[in-house]
Amino acid sequence: MIRCSRDPFGASCPLTVLVKGHHRTVASRALLYLEWISVAIAILPLASLRANSPPNTPVISEPATEGQIVNPGDVHMETRPFSDPDPGDTHLCSDWEIWTVTPSQRVWLTACIGGVERIHTHLGDGVFQGSHAGRTELFPDTDYRLRVRHSDSSGDPATEWSAWAERGFRTGPQSQVFPLLLDDVLDSPPPDWMDSGLSPVVLAGVASPPFLRIESGQSDLILELRGKDGISNAVTNPAPLSGHVAARVRASAGGSGQALLLPESQLRFTDDEGVDRTIYLPSLNVAPGIDQYFCVSKNGSTYAGTSSQTSPDFSTLAQGAPVPWEARQTGYKVEVVASGFKLPVNIAFVASPGPGAKAPLYYVTELYGTIKVVTRDARRAITRRTSSTTTRPGTSLAPASKA
Repeated sequence: MIRCSRDPFGASCPLTVLVKGHHRTVASRALLYLEWISVAIAILPLASLRANSPPNTPVISEPATEGQIVNPGDVHMETRPFSDPDPGDTHLCSDWEIWTVTPSQRVWLTACIGGVERIHTHLGDGVFQGSHAGRTELFPDTDYRLRVRHSDSSGDPATEWSAWAERGFRTGPQSQVFPLLLDDVLDSPPPDWMDSGLSPVVLAGVASPPFLRIESGQSDLILELRGKDGISNAVTNPAPLSGHVAARVRASAGGSGQALLLPESQLRFTDDEGVDRTIYLPSLNVAPGIDQYFCVSKNGSTYAGTSSQTSPDFSTLAQGAPVPWEARQTGYKVEVVASGFKLPVNIAFVASPGPGAKAPLYYVTELYGTIKVVTRDARRAITRRTSSTTTRPGTSLAPASKA
């Protein structure tokens, strides 16, 4: 410590200097300068030997909550940005792991991954192992635990890794329809909107034009196409949202007083992870002042929604994604109405189904004895499981009664 009423290097008064507990009086400016240099030399090596601190424990942002139900084939894993108490330390890489809960076993790993995947990774970025070796997705209806840690750039093996952060989640059943999760759309390649004949869909260029939006259930904008000049649409592509949301589509006639009439169409774009997406829209007849809303599933199918829905409802299919079959008879088309069956061999339709949403429409038998019912709202349920007999192809089911 140096005490003087003036600047140390211009001092003309005696100076008191405390160095390592010793008290000295220095009358000369030159001696003070030498003493200052010796203090600097003594201190700097000590600072350079300061121990490295581990990075702060990551904060998991996806899955967003403990026990969240996720798609077994598309688990979004994300943390908040890297944080480290040591100035100058940067984020080198991250370890990501997925463990089963019972038994406790690591089944997926990506080790010291760099780039964008340091804070946002997917199943395709890692390797399945153990009981999941050779798989490309997790088992449905199963509890798992995500673990992640960050590494800094210090190079110190003892302190370069943070503590592990953990988040439990559960995969949904095979029959569950999962939403399309988005937080951003890339500008390049530019989004395009085409009708079934692959002609561009162009909205009217009027004073208060119609628009089509991709947004969250809370109306956070992801992408908007709005009428401009009758030749092309004005595209608004804002900054990314803070996290992934279940996407929905909103169609509006605008303020022109004219209904928005459009044929079946496809909205195509690339998400922020570089995955090409297509949303399949039904023909539209949107009345002025009454916007239409559609929930969007992961494969791009759309379902009827409402403005008040903050989470997706996949009860009523509006436009399904294409299937690898086509109807030969004019006026008919093939759409997916139920999925998740394992080796289905027979189907029996209810002769006179009830009017309710939960009324059975038909029953499906699977090869090893399970019978499933599909209701009007396209939900599946297991009605009977037989272990002593096997349902073979060609075996008929008894006619079903109305429920």
